[in-house]
Amino acid sequence: MQLWNGSTWQTVSTLNNDGIGSISYNLTTSQISASSSIRFITGSGDWDGSDYFYIDNVQFTATFGPIMTINDVSVNENAGTASFTVTHTGSNASAFTVNYTSNNGTATAGSDYTAKTGTLSFTGTSGVTRTITINILDDTVVEDLEIFTVSFTGKSLSTVDITDIGTGTILDNDALIITNGATTNTCNAVFFDSGSVGGNYGNNESRVHTICPDTSNNYISVDFTSFDVAVGDILYVYGGTTATGTPIGVYDNNNIPTSIDSPYGAGGCLTFRFTSNGSTTGTGWQAAIKCVLEGPKIVINDISFDETVGNAVFTVTQTRVRHGYSFLFSFIHVPFTVNFETVNGSALAGSDYTATAGTLTFNGQLGNVQTISVPIINDGIPETAEDFTIRFTGATASYGTINYSDTGTGTINTQILANDPLTLFQEFDGYFDYSTTGGTLRTQSNSGNACLITNSSSNTLISPIPATATVERAYLYWAHSNSVRDPDVIFEGQNVSANYLYQTTLTNRNFYGYVSDVTNIVKGIPNPSTNTYDFSGLNIDNTGNYCSTATVLGGWTLIVFYEDPSLPAVNINLYQGFDGLSNAGTSFTLDSFYAIAVLGPKPHFCPGRRPQFGWI
Repeated sequence: MQLWNGSTWQTVSTLNNDGIGSISYNLTTSQISASSSIRFITGSGDWDGSDYFYIDNVQFTATFGPIMTINDVSVNENAGTASFTVTHTGSNASAFTVNYTSNNGTATAGSDYTAKTGTLSFTGTSGVTRTITINILDDTVVEDLEIFTVSFTGKSLSTVDITDIGTGTILDNDALIITNGATTNTCNAVFFDSGSVGGNYGNNESRVHTICPDTSNNYISVDFTSFDVAVGDILYVYGGTTATGTPIGVYDNNNIPTSIDSPYGAGGCLTFRFTSNGSTTGTGWQAAIKCVLEGPKIVINDISFDETVGNAVFTVTQTRVRHGYSFLFSFIHVPFTVNFETVNGSALAGSDYTATAGTLTFNGQLGNVQTISVPIINDGIPETAEDFTIRFTGATASYGTINYSDTGTGTINTQILANDPLTLFQEFDGYFDYSTTGGTLRTQSNSGNACLITNSSSNTLISPIPATATVERAYLYWAHSNSVRDPDVIFEGQNVSANYLYQTTLTNRNFYGYVSDVTNIVKGIPNPSTNTYDFSGLNIDNTGNYCSTATVLGGWTLIVFYEDPSLPAVNINLYQGFDGLSNAGTSFTLDSFYAIAVLGPKPHFCPGRRPQFGWI
């Protein structure tokens, strides 16, 4: 008879004669396994046709010493304490003690609970229980559920098993969860779907929840910071305290809510009705609840425009209520003023737009419109989209409080040059020269598989930079086939973003080219002459029409300009442009290029199936 101890078969007993017998065997500690089993095998390892064996009444029994068990506990953050029950199970023993301690998990001692250590005494009788009480700390931070553990650290009796661990789960009480039939009066809360923080809502839900201000003459304003629901699941929002009539908004992933105010005359309340079907679920939403003092609200629009627009004009409107006072049987509108200023975003005052500040005067009538004009600076350089903000800094009004919390975003559109001809980009006059390198991400030519690409490319400079030279400028060029721009790549292990963007189209296929100033990266390389330059992270479309027409494009070029007093004086012009050619019969015409009658000028282009050209 052999025993499987989890790793090998061990012979534990042998029957030498035919007949009936019994085997009793005590397993050693090393033979105890969760997969323990027995088998019977002949001495030779093989059974012949006349061999047989009957087995009856096989029983494994185990005897345990004293065992400490501790339960898991879940409590709300405002419960005050979490109580764990420790139970002596297993066999009886003489009296003993066990030590315990609390341990951080996602919950942290000092901010979520109070750390605790201690000793429990047991009589030795199985079934006796003791309690460990941990103080829970309440805060005002909206959090996901957090856990800590209680474990045993020591024992006075060596045979006691203290391996069990108790887990404490703290459930956040600061979140406002949509609850069917509930009405909540608050001016400061974070509103969630039924999944709360980090969870999904459920299937087949139908919940109606009303939120009203807890301060008089205020109205509820809700700002959504995230929203994701499955197809067919809908959030309805109503003004007032019931989910009847026409909703002021119906929201799903095709119409994501941003900011919602209780409409004037609705008592300041909003009612939310959420329904989900029996299919998939989503992460739901998170929204900040606040109260706003009733009065006129100033709203400014977001606009986008080309860099050549001259002036960007924002429209500012008085909404919600009129401003003034009632006199006899009429309403007297009274003007008020609102101050504003521009604030930098990715667009910078002085280089992209002219900083502007001022005061708007509204006549007090509902719907009155004023405008803000911001001069836009056209630098002629193709750039990615940039933005700045209009914010209001104060208001002066005689009757009521003006809500001027809205902001307007001005976006300067991307200046991507389409089919851009070669133009002079930079001129180097003096003791200059340059070196270059590059590569293609195509792995085969058109005579092979024109669709195959690789994820990265590496190469060294085609000519060394003298040890006495100083790197003046380094530009990285890359181009690719894709309907989606990819201005961000990885060069020498660093993230690089394009400073200039170009685009061209061949029938229904888009191609993009980019330029980035990587001078600082190259200057940081100890020996740029021997360095192997690495390029990766370019998203190339090698499917569909790109593949079938053999126009898959992916390539890069590095050009390094350097200055060395030992060189002869020269004039080097760097031209940039981007255009596309298709088929052998089409050609570029390059003229008006003149070179001094010495060794020939250096033409250079960026590698790729449909290359971006540059001449130096």
